[in-house]
Amino acid sequence: VNTIIDNDLLSIQEARILAENAREAQKLLAAFPQEKLDEIVDHMAEEIGKYARELAVMSSEETDYGVWQVKNRFVCEYLREKLRGLRCVGIIARDEAKKTIDVGVPIGVIASLCPATSPVSTTIYKVLIAIKSGNSIIVSPIRVPRKPSAVCWTS
Repeated sequence: VNTIIDNDLLSIQEARILAENAREAQKLLAAFPQEKLDEIVDHMAEEIGKYARELAVMSSEETDYGVWQVKNRFVCEYLREKLRGLRCVGIIARDEAKKTIDVGVPIGVIASLCPATSPVSTTIYKVLIAIKSGNSIIVSPIRVPRKPSAVCWTS
């Protein structure tokens, strides 16, 4: 028995499943107050930080881009500190003079492309910001050749 698998249809189904799962996760995140989202983001950054150096070295070796000593530190240390206290959901600002209130509302599922130049740090950054704002995220890598080669066209 020969089984033919249509990889295009398979990838569409996989994308659909990812989107459905992300939507269910986002419904849960959207119900959390800012304090709970902050707690989740802080724990995520802390756990990721334990592997930041290892992931940075692997990323730099695999892509031949960037300085591994800098990769991932920004998102695991600096970004983590900058996000503390920042309100993204619920009432985020009041202007008594204008009698206005700014309210942050999650938008849903975020689709994100991850570049080959900094795949780990970019993914960490985008995921932390998505969760901080009550959104779920699907990250897809952009695949490019490791060592680009010249292409010649002839007529």
